[in-house]
Parts: sequence; C-alpha cells; structure tokens
Amino acid sequence: MAAPLRSTPETAITRIPIAVTSTLNANVLSSAISTSGGAENDGTSNSSEDRLADPNDDGNTTDRAQTDTSGGSNIDFAGAVSVTIYRPTTEAVISTSSNLTTDGSVMLSASSTDTVSTLADGSSTASSGTGVGVAVALGFELPTVRASLEGGNFTASTVSVSAMMDADNTFKVEAKSGGGDGADFQFAGSLAIHVLTTTVEAVVDGSVNLNGADLTLTANSMTSAITNAIPNKVPVAAADKGVGISVALYIGTNTTKAAILDGTQASNVGTLTLSATGNHKDDTKAEAGGAGDGSFTLGGAIAIAVVENVTEASIGTGTAMTTGGAISATATHHGESIVLADGTALGGDTAIGAALAFGFVTNRATATTKRNLTAPTVIFTAAADGSSLVTAKSSAKGEDKGADTDADSQKSKQTGFADDRSNKTNDTSGQSASTDDGMAGGDSVGVAASLALNVSTSTADASVNNVTINSDLTLAASNNMDSKAIADASQADGSTGVGIAVSINVATMEKPRGCRIIGNRQRRRFRLRHNEGGRRLKARLRSEIDVRRFCGRNRRRRFVCAFLCEQRYPRRDRGHRQCRDGLCLAHGGLDQRGDR
Repeated sequence: MAAPLRSTPETAITRIPIAVTSTLNANVLSSAISTSGGAENDGTSNSSEDRLADPNDDGNTTDRAQTDTSGGSNIDFAGAVSVTIYRPTTEAVISTSSNLTTDGSVMLSASSTDTVSTLADGSSTASSGTGVGVAVALGFELPTVRASLEGGNFTASTVSVSAMMDADNTFKVEAKSGGGDGADFQFAGSLAIHVLTTTVEAVVDGSVNLNGADLTLTANSMTSAITNAIPNKVPVAAADKGVGISVALYIGTNTTKAAILDGTQASNVGTLTLSATGNHKDDTKAEAGGAGDGSFTLGGAIAIAVVENVTEASIGTGTAMTTGGAISATATHHGESIVLADGTALGGDTAIGAALAFGFVTNRATATTKRNLTAPTVIFTAAADGSSLVTAKSSAKGEDKGADTDADSQKSKQTGFADDRSNKTNDTSGQSASTDDGMAGGDSVGVAASLALNVSTSTADASVNNVTINSDLTLAASNNMDSKAIADASQADGSTGVGIAVSINVATMEKPRGCRIIGNRQRRRFRLRHNEGGRRLKARLRSEIDVRRFCGRNRRRRFVCAFLCEQRYPRRDRGHRQCRDGLCLAHGGLDQRGDR
C-alpha cells in the first residue's frame, strides 16, 4: 500500500517541471488447498471455521459464508477456505497556502497496478476421504487511487492532475469443490463471494489559484473481475468429481471521477479540461457439482452479479467560475458483465438442481456542472455503452419438483440474498415468471430448471441544471446498450426432475440527455445536440427566434425548448404544465419528455 504524498512547501521556485507522484504495484495471492481427507465437523472450532463465520474478523457475522439468507444455508466448515481483504490507498496530494512557481509544468499523479487472486481448492479430496472437499473463497477488495489539489498558488504553464488504476489483470475469486463423504456435505460444494469497490479520482478539493495556467484533471480506471464457483471435473469416476451446489456472488462498485468538487474553488484558470474514462469487465460463473457417492443428492448452480459502474466528469457547486480558455468535461464509459449458471459442466454426472443466473447491472456516464460558468466555449460530453449477458443452463436431471413453490419463489429467494449482501435494493417488482402474453390472463410458472434474470440500466447524461452559462455551449450524449437473458433447459431429460426454462430481461436505456437545459440563461449563442438512433442532429442558436424556428422544424425530435419555455417556466417536480400547455406548444416545441 502506498502512503499519501503531500507537498507543503512555504515557497518553491524552480525552472524545471514539478512532479509529485505516488505509485503502487501489487500482486496478491491467497490460496488454500484441501487435504486428501477433507474437513469434518467434529464440534470444535478452528481458524478456518472462524473465518467462515466472520470473514473480516470484525465481530459482525452478517457477512458470514452462506448461500442465501436462510440460517440453514450457512457453511460452518470446509476443506479449503481462502480469504483476502485488500484495501490500499494510493494518494498524491498538493496542499499548501504558499507559492509554487516553475517555468515548466506541475504534474500530480497517483497510479496503481493491481492483481489480486483468492483461490480455494478442494479438489484434493476424493470420495475416499472421511471429510468433505467443500471450497470457500471470499475476496473483499477496496482499492482507492486519488490525486487531489487541495491548495496552492501556482505559476506554471500547465497544472495536470491524474489518477489511474490498471487492474485488468485481474481481481479473481475462485472456489473449486472436491469430493468426500457425502453424508458430511452441507448446502454447497463451492462458494465464491467477491466484493470489489474501486475508487479513482482526480479532483480539486480545496482553494487553488492557477494564475492563468491550464488545468487538466484526468481519471482512468480499468478493472476486470472474475468470480468462479466450480466443481473438480478432472476425475474419471463420477464419485470423485466436485460435489454439491456451486454458488458465485459478485458485488462490484466502480467509480471514476474527474471533478472540481462541491464547495471548492479553482480561480484564474486558463483552459479547463476534465476527462474521466471507465472500462470495467466482470465475469461471474457457477458450474453445478455432482452427486458424489450418492448419499448427497443436492446440486445446482447459482450465479449472481450486482454491478454499479459510474464514470463522471463534473464541476460541483460553488462560486461562479470564469476561465480564459475553453471548458471541456468528458465522461467515457464502457461496462461489460457476463453471468453464467451452468448445469452442464459434468454432463450426466451432475446432481439434480436448478441453474439460476441473476444480473443487476447499472452503467452510467455523466458530464455536468452545478455552478455558473463563463468561458469562450463550454462543452459537456457523455458517452456510455454497456452490455450484460445472463445465461442459465440446466443439467440433464433438471430441478426437483418440490424444491420451491414456483419460479417466482426462486427469483425472490436469490434476489433477497443479493440485496442483503450488496446493501442495495434490486427491484424486480412487476417482473414475474408467467405465461401472460400481455393480453391479460396467464398462469404462474412452476419451479424452473433454468432461470435467467437480467435487470440492467445504461445512462448517458450531459446536462446543465439551474445555472447560468455565459458561453457558446455544447452538450453531447450518446448511449449504446446490449442486454440479454438466456435460459436453456434443453439438456433436461425429464427422468428425475422438471425441465422448465424461464428468462426475464428488463433493460432500461435512458435516452441521451444531451439536450437537457433547465432554467439556464444563455447570454451568448448556444448549441444543442441530440443523438437518436445513431443520427446526430446539431443546432447553433443565437436568439429566441432561432429557438422557435428550430423547435418548429423538429417537432418529432426529443429536443427541449431550452431558452423560451424553461427560462420562464422552470420545470416542477410534479410536472411541466405551463410549458406543456403554454409557450412550448404555442411555437411547436417539445417538453422535457419529448411529448407534443
């Protein structure tokens, strides 16, 4: 872990560039391998069992190893237990009330390269073992990279602040189940719980005077998260393969921010450039285990991902800001999530049990300001693209008819588990498994052999809200989204269990908000941009007459009548009645929602 670096000189005068840098290179491996005899529940306590009950050793057992929120799903002992707690802070700070003077540039940077692996392997335990080869891998990773200007009077050509995380090599949590005495197995054969929270920030967090220097804030974050719960597939004998249910849970929150924070001040800036780029991938996989020696028959695969990726370039609340050059804020975001619950990995040797795959995925790019701005030009750009693929494949034996009441019960049970572990509410209200074709009627679906649920949202927001922009203003937003839920029960032969497949896909792509201008006064010319189905429209408007003509020509487009209507009748929380019923319709414009 890198310690924070702070520069606090009384006065610094130099003819060479000033650089303050903090760097972290980390390669962390936590690994546990079971013995050939496996683990037994002998009624005594040991260190691995203590970690199952309280993984981070904080006295709070709400994060204990379990496969859902019911007490009967606790895992009290395992053949291999591996736990990683990784929470470094890499920070570079300039904080001074005095002068920093150079003929060159001031560079402030913080960066980290992270590779963290948590592996639990129970495959050394076979059916001859007197214990079990249950594998539990728990990874808790909370890295922070931060570069911040917190004070100073700068004389330089440029001041650059950058924060970067290169972690696409990757964050990995994997549990591999083995065999053992089936009579000793509890609920799961392999359990992988992966909690990843990354924060990358390049910010102004104080009062700084640039004395005409250009200011650049750059935040880049690249992450890759792998979460696997799998059985040992190598042995020839079915009894020696990985046994039991496989459960993989990934909770990922990735925040990338380039910002002038609320309440801070950057004065006498030349050109201001804010750039935030987030690129995040996650892969969550659970493969169903086998029945072992036949005395333990519970199988299945449960894969759940709860993901929130946010990329932001913003100017926060505070006193009005005036710059000598252009102001540009760009947020570029890519998110890719794959969730797989696979009951086919062991073929006919797989135990009976459902394949359940759930994805709750949010991707967001935001570029905005919350304070008044004066500059030659102001440009806010938000570009988001996100994809999520959730797949459930049933085993040949399908699911036990009496395992749950119906598919909705299966959905609710695992959604509750995801809510409990992520401290979030993953809303699935109104999304039920039924035969309703939308014309009324329809019946609920019985217990499913494969259930895929994908609830995903992608947002691109380039906007200014209740501020005054004295500038040539450009707002541009683009959004691209791909969302799929696939349930496959074709492998189920119906000999022992049901073979019903249910897929539910709830995709919300919020329209580009590049034309959202609310309550702003444009004292100079301004532009509107709108990206609709890949076609970009532009307008450069100089007067109220131009606005009226433009809205009239583009009645079917989702443009907001920014100048006339919003300035005189600010939008209310409960509606836009004056605008909808008055001026906006009077000259052929559209209201905030794009309705006539």
